[in-house]
Amino acid sequence: MNHGSTNTHRASLPALPPLLAGPLRLLPARFHGEALVRVLNQVFEQQLAAGELDFLAGRTVQIAVTDTGVAVTLTLKQGRLRPCFSRSQPEVTVESRAYGYLLLALQREDPDTLFFARQLHLRGDTELGLEVKNFLAAQTLPVVLERFLSLAESVAAKVGQHQ
Repeated sequence: MNHGSTNTHRASLPALPPLLAGPLRLLPARFHGEALVRVLNQVFEQQLAAGELDFLAGRTVQIAVTDTGVAVTLTLKQGRLRPCFSRSQPEVTVESRAYGYLLLALQREDPDTLFFARQLHLRGDTELGLEVKNFLAAQTLPVVLERFLSLAESVAAKVGQHQ
């Protein structure tokens, strides 16, 4: 699934510049949770309808973006991804910098490559983490989303070169 040459073998992926990361930290967790599940529900609309995410029913997964300090915990309820705002520990946490998630979304890198390059981390329930990783590895993106993410990647790469 590696569709291009990336820099995942470097010590670390480029970090989101403080000018962009700082304001994200100021937004309430509810904003991040609602925004992320709204996007994911649209992106994975067909997979949700087909039951491909049913393994998340009643389970909690945290998506942590390390260079922004943002972490969102989500679950599947009534066939839709929903944010979880409880204080309990998520069953599995997926961690990467924003650029790592961008590479995954663009399918420029697969989860295994990022994991073994230590750019993607899974903590918690190993079985659930593998199900999440395998689900992500099997996805293809709609063309419009791919174009948007490709543009975002080029901007991130330019910003990363100037750090």
